Amino acid sequence: MRVVVKPIEGIALSAVSDSRHWVVMDTSVENGGGQAANSPIELLLAALGGCTSMDVLPMLKKMRMSVERYELEAEADRADDHPRVLTRIHLIYRFWGKELDPKKIEHAVNLSMTQYCSISAMLKTTVPITHAVEINHPEG
Repeated sequence: MRVVVKPIEGIALSAVSDSRHWVVMDTSVENGGGQAANSPIELLLAALGGCTSMDVLPMLKKMRMSVERYELEAEADRADDHPRVLTRIHLIYRFWGKELDPKKIEHAVNLSMTQYCSISAMLKTTVPITHAVEINHPEG
């Protein structure tokens, strides 16, 4: 696996990986950026959310669960002093559907967080990661 990072303008950066997909990164104005894109730490949280979601959703499909809508919210705290590492991550898995089984959903989430999500496996060695599951009735 390989990623190449190059400057765009100022401190804004682009990264391209072996898959030939591009990501743009920037930082806040007060940190010398133009605030034109997600910061690397935001992309880290997005990667965690994507990784675990790519585990959970297919598992629920195999369990014949009909998820009508889904979202994952990642909340994090950062240290005040540099290197400003994440000190806490909390994931909120939100599901909408008519006949969703809370036990099966929690099982899928736990499997992702303990066995399958590589990003979670790496991060949890340095930062506590907790989660909650919300099951909602369909809208409308």
